[in-house]
Amino acid sequence: MNAQNKTHQKKSERRKRNFKSYCVRVDKNEWEIIEQNARNTGLTPATLLRKLGIGYTPNSTIDSQHIMELIHLRGDLGRLGGLFKKWLNDEKKITPKSAKIAVDLLKKIERVQNDIRSVIDKLEQ
Repeated sequence: MNAQNKTHQKKSERRKRNFKSYCVRVDKNEWEIIEQNARNTGLTPATLLRKLGIGYTPNSTIDSQHIMELIHLRGDLGRLGGLFKKWLNDEKKITPKSAKIAVDLLKKIERVQNDIRSVIDKLEQ
């Protein structure tokens, strides 16, 4: 084959000569698991299997999604805490009993925020 014909070859034709392929038999249940794992990692099943075969440990996109949800939840709790602090600063609306309830609630919000931060840190490792 001369150089001119080589440039007119389809990319897939050139690729066939440079790559080997495997046929892997799996049952229906295994196929569904492979497809689900591929979706969870954002890869195609073939790419997932190829990468696993060469020792790649894929990162799950589900972990990333959960981290983002936790970050948003932590932010929502922070905004809620800010609203309570603003309410506490309005002396006209506060009774001693409601102030104690609000302070206790703020402490709980801060604890939950810290717990969420710990979970996010563990997931990011």
